[in-house]
Amino acid sequence: MSKKDRNRREITRRQKEQRQAKAAAAGEDAKEDAAKAAVAAPEDAADATRRRAEQKREYEKRKRAKARGGQSRAPYLWGGGLAMVALAVLGGFLLLSGSGDEDGPNGTPIVTPDARVAALPIDVTIEIETDDDGQNVNPRFIPNAISANAGQVVEIVLTNVGSVAHNLRLAGIDDEYNTRDDWLTNPATLFAGDTGTVVVKLDDPGAYAFRCDFHATLQLGTFTVR
Repeated sequence: MSKKDRNRREITRRQKEQRQAKAAAAGEDAKEDAAKAAVAAPEDAADATRRRAEQKREYEKRKRAKARGGQSRAPYLWGGGLAMVALAVLGGFLLLSGSGDEDGPNGTPIVTPDARVAALPIDVTIEIETDDDGQNVNPRFIPNAISANAGQVVEIVLTNVGSVAHNLRLAGIDDEYNTRDDWLTNPATLFAGDTGTVVVKLDDPGAYAFRCDFHATLQLGTFTVR
C-alpha cells in the first residue's frame, strides 16, 4: 500500500470517529433535555395523562350510547343551541326592522315580518286597488287617499287589477322611504291578479305618504291619521 493510500485511509478513519463522537454527544444532550423537561413540568405530563384518560372515557361513553341505539347528544345539543341563538338574534333584528328593501324599479322588494302589530286585533279594513290601464300606463291607487283614527290597527288590502307588478309602501313617522319604520305589503310584489295586505298602526296624527315601489314617482297616495 502506498503512502498516499495510507494517508487517505487515516483521514477517513478520523472523520468517521468524529462523526460518531458528535452523534454520541447529541444523544446525550437530547437525554439531558428530556430529563430537564420532565423535572421542570411534571404537572404538564400529569395533565396529559388525565386528558388521555378523559378522552378514553368519552370514547367509551359514546361507544356504549351507539350500541344502545344512539350517540351522545351533548355535542349536537350544544351546536344546535348556538344555531338557535344565532337564528333568534337574526329573527329579532328582522322583526324589529319592520321594513323592506328593493332591488330597483324592476326588481323584487323584500318584506320581513312586522313585530309592531303582532297579535293585535284589526280595527279597520281598507280596500285599495292598483291599476295601470292594462298597458302599464297611468299606474295609480284607487283610492289614493285613505284615513283612520290615531292608534287604530288598520289592515290595508291591496288588489292588483293591472297588468304589471305593484305594491304599497307607507312611509313612517320619518316621512322617508326605505327606512326602518316603513310599512310594506306582504307579499312585497303583487303580480297581476294578486292580493296583499299591510297592517298599520300609527299613533301620531298627520298625513303619511305611500307609493308603489315599482312606480315610485307616478303611483302615490296619502294616509291621513286623525
